[in-house]
Order: sequence, then C-alpha cells, then structure tokens
Amino acid sequence: MKIFALYTNLTLYQKPTWFDEFRVQYDEPCELHITLIQPRFIEEGDIPALKELVSAFFAKMPISAHKIDVTFGEVSVKSGLGAIMLVAKDGGTLARLQKNLRTLLSAYRTYTDPLTQSYEENFEPHVTIGKNLSEDRYQEALRILKGDVICVGIVDEIVFPIVRQTTLEEACNPANQTRYRL
Repeated sequence: MKIFALYTNLTLYQKPTWFDEFRVQYDEPCELHITLIQPRFIEEGDIPALKELVSAFFAKMPISAHKIDVTFGEVSVKSGLGAIMLVAKDGGTLARLQKNLRTLLSAYRTYTDPLTQSYEENFEPHVTIGKNLSEDRYQEALRILKGDVICVGIVDEIVFPIVRQTTLEEACNPANQTRYRL
C-alpha cells in the first residue's frame, strides 16, 4: 500500500517583510504549495493506471498562460488544529483545476485522514504558514499577523508524489515525485 496526493508549487514574488522569518519560526520546512488532492491510499498494483490517468489529464490541460496567478489576502485560523493559513482572494482557476482532479480521481476514495477529505470537498485555495502550534505559540503567531498579509505569486507546476509514508523526507524526495509543468 502506498499514498499519493497532488499539490501545486507556489512561487511568491510579493510578500510581507515578516513572511520568511514567520515560516521558519511557525511552519515546517517544506516548499510552499497548495494541496489540490489530499493524501489517499493506493494499492501498488494500481499505481501504473493512476500515473497514466494523471499524465493524460495534464497532457491535455488547457491553461494557456502556463501559469496561474494567485493573490492571498486573508488570514484563516484553525485554532483547534494549531494551523494558520493565507487564503486566496480569487481562487477560481485553482478551484476549477481541483474540481476536475477530484472528478478524475473519484475511484480512489481511501483518504489517509478523514479530516483531510472534508478539506478537499470544501476546497479553499490557501497556503499554510503555521502548523502544529500549541495554544501559546498560536497566540504569539497571531500577534505578528496584525498588518499586511498580502502575498502574490504564481503556480506553474503540479507535483504528484507517491510515497510509502507521509513524511517530509519521502514527500520531498524527487525519486517519489512526478512533476507536471502547466
């Protein structure tokens, strides 16, 4: 049994001065991304068909600009989860892409965590900038976010990892990833 997901890369070209230091202090050291398809289990024998399905989808994907512009401007907090996110102001293109991927992958329904299934079903394009925070660290982080939170960037690549475990090392290992340029 393995695990797969789909997420975007995200390159910010405009961000507040506090942003990078904030992520070092309150987030995990992974690349900025927007999760489109939450982690799901897959039988190893089904992986070739899944890869073919996803590759065919991206081979004919109609994003003519070969990038998706994204502006984040709202802080969303999940205090029970110790998470802080920046939400996209207009995530229409990402939402359509995510909806098409959900339809494409509807046969693969075994999520690694039922909570993430609801995130996917109620998709809100966002980037997580703080996670796994205790209540004290959570309150400390929120004090920093009282001013400018506007971030602007582009998505020009989709990452498709297939891993044995949902660890940062496995997810970031290029040998476990297929990347699709938009």
